[in-house]
Amino acid sequence: LFPDTLWQDDVEMQKSEVVDSIIAQNPLLKKLDYEIKSWENSIGVARKQGMPSIMLGMSYINISERSDIVLPDNGKDAIILPQIGVRIPLYRSKYKAMVKEAELKKEAVQFEKENATNQFQTDFEKAYRDYLDGKMDYDQMVEQGIVATRQLAKRQMTWLRNEQNAVSFDCGESKLVDKIQGILGQKKHLLSQM
Repeated sequence: LFPDTLWQDDVEMQKSEVVDSIIAQNPLLKKLDYEIKSWENSIGVARKQGMPSIMLGMSYINISERSDIVLPDNGKDAIILPQIGVRIPLYRSKYKAMVKEAELKKEAVQFEKENATNQFQTDFEKAYRDYLDGKMDYDQMVEQGIVATRQLAKRQMTWLRNEQNAVSFDCGESKLVDKIQGILGQKKHLLSQM
């Protein structure tokens, strides 16, 4: 009824190629790569905020004409203010803390990526092992079926022992069918009285 061997489908790629492909194309790992780049940029921004800055510019004030009084040069846009500024951060600990925070968050994301990569590799190894286990021969398959059936029978016996109204039968008993029909008749009679 059952064949001695099952058909075999071989994986077209090498195992290492499959793992590399999973890691390279995984959206979670790509997201974590972008987070790492984001924190790298945050480190650069925090360092630049802690540097002295120079401001050069101009302010222009638009003046509209007033009709309630007469003034010389009424309505002429004449106010231009040059601006020059220097900002020197005196308390550098704030900026050092910003850099350190960004570095630690980047490191945390790198660890998260490493953990996810390891988890994907572990899951793949389990699946690959199961795939290889699928190549077992008929005798191994029958043996595993027998073991699984025995385990199921033990679980059923444990459940039946704990069941209060369970009735057990001995398969070698004479007139087994008559006994079963009699018990079923009693149960049916009890159910009809309810």
